[in-house]
Amino acid sequence: MMKCGHRANATQNGKPCCVICAGLSDGYDVVVEEPNLEGRKCICSQCKKIVDSKDAIAFFKHKPNEEYDTHYDGCEGWD
Repeated sequence: MMKCGHRANATQNGKPCCVICAGLSDGYDVVVEEPNLEGRKCICSQCKKIVDSKDAIAFFKHKPNEEYDTHYDGCEGWD
């Protein structure tokens, strides 16, 4: 897990990073301890469907200081 809240999805100079947040958010290249997601819920950023938080969900972002983590469930397509 990266400090930005996303799972590492790329590498930079051989080290894990988050391409979603690169250049936009501090922590895109800082690895942090895996969060405990037990009991947390995750909301789709588009359709607002709520599911159990799992870091394997597409575009999952852990938001420990908010009620819900976020993700995208493909509700508007994958283009």
